[in-house]
Amino acid sequence: MPLVKIKIVEATNLMISDILSSDPYVEIITPTKIFTTQVIKRTLNPVWNEEFYISISNPKMDSVTFVVKDHDHLSEDDPLGKAKILSFASFVLGEDKDLWLNLMESKTEAKLHLIVTPQDFGKNLEP
Repeated sequence: MPLVKIKIVEATNLMISDILSSDPYVEIITPTKIFTTQVIKRTLNPVWNEEFYISISNPKMDSVTFVVKDHDHLSEDDPLGKAKILSFASFVLGEDKDLWLNLMESKTEAKLHLIVTPQDFGKNLEP
């Protein structure tokens, strides 16, 4: 099965969700599984530097959604914004692609920094 390494590097300019800050983390939503970064306490510019190896069935068709949320102890976690990679068709096997994605549905000009490296696409992208 095709494999992609996704490094969640950082986010910038997140909106305040709690009293003075946020406790952000990222959910990585794939067609078959949800991955989650660690929660970074009290920051609007978190740095994670966490790597995830994600199996996708079709690099041309499968998308991955990134939802940045604020962790709350007493209530449901608040969404801070989301971004999406619609397809991996333009990615080159073994090459890092450094991406800054605008977070949609954010009240600030928040961005999510990723490094995406296709590890194995098998025969799915061959002509």
